[in-house]
Amino acid sequence: MRAITMALLVIIGLATVSISATAVPLTPERASAGLAREMVPVANGCPHGWHWVPAGYAVHGKWRPAPCARN
Repeated sequence: MRAITMALLVIIGLATVSISATAVPLTPERASAGLAREMVPVANGCPHGWHWVPAGYAVHGKWRPAPCARN
């Protein structure tokens, strides 16, 4: 019984090591490139003469989504 349990644990451990060995680490350079790609459409999403207003709560506590607003 103990031998079977130990064999299963070894198999699971080897499978975990082989899966994690093939994973690609996320370096800071790749993380910042991904964030920049996500931020560009939002920053350039408003037309000329408009600016981006972040989402947040209004004065009376009602949630307002993030819109483009006139300058």
